[in-house]
Parts: sequence; structure tokens; C-alpha cells
Amino acid sequence: AAVPGQTVTLARSGVRVEGHTLPNSRVDRWTPGHHHRIVHYPFGTYHLKRGQVWLYAPGNYAFDSSYYGPIPETSILQRAVPWWTIPGSQFWLRKGD
Repeated sequence: AAVPGQTVTLARSGVRVEGHTLPNSRVDRWTPGHHHRIVHYPFGTYHLKRGQVWLYAPGNYAFDSSYYGPIPETSILQRAVPWWTIPGSQFWLRKGD
């Protein structure tokens, strides 16, 4: 969702990158049925440093940077053309999309 030099704002209502809200990025605080509390990354505004990326996985209860914060680019397992494999995500990203 964001690369070094970009600004990300994390709020209960969702994630904003450079002022644009990402669809379906609301931060959930409870599991379905409110059985367990979900810990999220602290709400606030973050400016990504060199070597950091912010991961985004749209969907209910998707585990992305909203819950663990920015990650080092080196944590991306593989950059095989045309797909990126991202740990902790239920999605594959097609390069160039």
C-alpha cells in the first residue's frame, strides 16, 4: 500500500496513504462474536523510512500492517515476475497493478 517516503495514517476507520483512504481497511478490534480482542498497531501518522513498506490486505480480519506496522522490504519473501509473495497475507499482488 505504501513505499518509502510515503505517509500512512492509521485510524479506527481505516488506512489512508497520502490522503487516500484504502477500501475495506477498517481496523477490527474484536474477533467475530467479540470473543477475543485483536491488538492493532497504534493509531497515528507514519512516514515510511527507506527500506520500509506498509502492507495492505483488503478484507475482514486480514492480517496486514494495520496490526503489525511497517515491515522491512527484506521481509518480502520473493519478487518473482509478475507476482510478489507477501508473508502474512491472504493475497498475491500482481506487479504493476
